[in-house]
Amino acid sequence: MKVERSTILDAPVEEVNLLVTKFSTLKYISSPLLTFSLDSIDEEITWRVGQIYEFKLRKFGFIPLGKHRIEIVKITQNRISSVESGIFGNKWRHDIFLEEVADEKTRYTDLVDINSGILTPFIWVFAKIFYKHRQRKWKLLLKSIQNTN
Repeated sequence: MKVERSTILDAPVEEVNLLVTKFSTLKYISSPLLTFSLDSIDEEITWRVGQIYEFKLRKFGFIPLGKHRIEIVKITQNRISSVESGIFGNKWRHDIFLEEVADEKTRYTDLVDINSGILTPFIWVFAKIFYKHRQRKWKLLLKSIQNTN
């Protein structure tokens, strides 16, 4: 099952692209619905193609959901793709597309292809909510960055 969601962000593609490749951005836009944490101290990770990252995943910051694995398979100026999996055998491909739609505006699209066996419909429902939340948090993140500049 697929989830596709787009929004217009008030920032140029280059700025969004820089932010989308940082673990700190994932942490911000996912919270408080999901929180990702590392065993290591290095939280300033920048995604790199071919790397596999493993995180502790929690719902609402305190309900343990086990390990979450993200493998980065592609990064370009307008796209980042990952293959992700978790403790429940859930697996999905997540593509983020960035498209300049106007001066200083970017269309940001999450496309998620979920394949989790009998859990797929339940994960699909959560994913619809989660990616709507993430895109709302993207707007808040960019607004806070613009307010500090």
